Amino acid sequence: MPASGSVVSNSGVEQSFTATYSDANGWANLQWAFLRFNGWGPTLLEAAYYVPGNLLYMRGTDGAFVGGFAPGSNNVITTAAGSLNCAAVTVAKSGADLTVNWGLAAAASLTGANPVSARAVDHDGLETGYQLLQEAIWIIR
Repeated sequence: MPASGSVVSNSGVEQSFTATYSDANGWANLQWAFLRFNGWGPTLLEAAYYVPGNLLYMRGTDGAFVGGFAPGSNNVITTAAGSLNCAAVTVAKSGADLTVNWGLAAAASLTGANPVSARAVDHDGLETGYQLLQEAIWIIR
């Protein structure tokens, strides 16, 4: 799971976040990797990586996924809560670990302190649930 720490930025300014997701049966057994800021709607910002398809998404205010673009592609996925710059996203796969470097910008609606949580789901339906990362906060001004 991602490391803890805090990041301060202005709304609309892209930040990089690195998260490592693990599965005892190998990274290829992972189906989804999520990174969420501010765990309550409608102002939560959530990015998702669909491992089998190598596709990036964001969760819209209605709960549906928007996007579906490859990491490194020249696309930006935008929701009311912020944006995901696909060109800035990289994915590394090794052994049990899947590491995603996310390129995210928060909208002004997330002004303040936004707790960070991560979630992983595997092909067998096992999942971590949203794990609140201790002391991991994204502060938006």
